[in-house]
Amino acid sequence: MPILQITKFYYHYYVCLLMFCLMISGTIYLLCSNFSPTPTIQIIALTISVILYIWLLLYFIYLNKRQEWFIPHHWKNVRKRPRFYCLLIFPLVIIFLFWLNLSGTLPMFYTAMAGKQQLIHTQAQATKNSFKGKISYYLKTPYRSSPIFKISPEQYQRYQNQQVRLQLTIRQSSVGTSVKPINHIQVKPKTTNKEQ
Repeated sequence: MPILQITKFYYHYYVCLLMFCLMISGTIYLLCSNFSPTPTIQIIALTISVILYIWLLLYFIYLNKRQEWFIPHHWKNVRKRPRFYCLLIFPLVIIFLFWLNLSGTLPMFYTAMAGKQQLIHTQAQATKNSFKGKISYYLKTPYRSSPIFKISPEQYQRYQNQQVRLQLTIRQSSVGTSVKPINHIQVKPKTTNKEQ
């Protein structure tokens, strides 16, 4: 039986597999998570993501110069315009996926394990977003516009000209905040200041 040898010629397959896994975990974070990372974590994650991509790019250039790796034949567009893909297309995808997981997925799991649960009150505002003709309604808070803050059109009509105060259960750590349920919504009419 022939023995399958893992050589540097096939390293791009491992990078593609890694990107696929990061894409799945990042999509789960975007669609199902109520986690809001801190701004500091987002900046640190972006810095690390750029460094990781540069390291990855330089390593493959090094392997190519030593003739231990080459651009695969079926990557026809990349072979025709390698600089365009390596300096524009790949960074946009790879750095974004690294950043999404380093700033969202990993801190979210850390907060779930090490964060402290608290009960807080915060102000919210009913907002309407339109994307590709689809309209969605949210309660805008200091936290990420996650699925937990989505409201119905009827609730939007009720809350849009009101002062909305939410009672939330959160789990907070040094890297971010995960919002659990909305315990209570208190509504008050907006008051206007009259000049004396």
